[in-house]
Amino acid sequence: VRETVLKHDEPWEGSGCDYHNFFFDETYTGFDGKHPNGVYRMYYLGWQMPSAEPNPKPQYDIVACYAESVDGIHWIKPKLGVIDWQGSKENNIVFDKALNTSAIDNFMVFRDDNPACPPDMRYKGIGVSKGGLRCFPSPDGIHFRLGDVITNKGAFDSLNVVFWDAQAEIYRGYIRGFHSTANPRIKNPVRDISYIESKDFKTWTDPKLLS
Repeated sequence: VRETVLKHDEPWEGSGCDYHNFFFDETYTGFDGKHPNGVYRMYYLGWQMPSAEPNPKPQYDIVACYAESVDGIHWIKPKLGVIDWQGSKENNIVFDKALNTSAIDNFMVFRDDNPACPPDMRYKGIGVSKGGLRCFPSPDGIHFRLGDVITNKGAFDSLNVVFWDAQAEIYRGYIRGFHSTANPRIKNPVRDISYIESKDFKTWTDPKLLS
């Protein structure tokens, strides 16, 4: 057991935070610009979980939050001034329902090191959206915008992982789905993970079920 490195005690983080994903970014000097050797960058969801307790806190839309760290142990939640939450932008929210008209169920971010990647799409948020699994590009990993649908063949009902594989020079994706089985001992449908890939982040293969 290790010590707590990040407390989720902000009101917009609610009672449930999940899908933490992070990477080390040696090209980013931190939100304050004071870390020339780079920082760890973390993204996660914050939401007020439904409660059966008397006088439960009011529900609100899920948001995606951001934190960063120099050493991976001591984390800060910078006040980004990007998303308005209940009348204030003094928060660490990078993504909300205003950017994604459907309910936010998951959100992961990766830095795209493909040499052909345009600078304004260097960072890519990946999340379920109306129409399927969608990309939300960003020039800095803080300001995201609506992008294109990657695929509509899947359920996408938990974290979906996409990244650039520099050795193979392709984008790889691992996405959530369902399939049926003839095994009478297994309840249908079965939750699964499928694989997709792309050379250019525009044309993707059909999902292939992992065996």
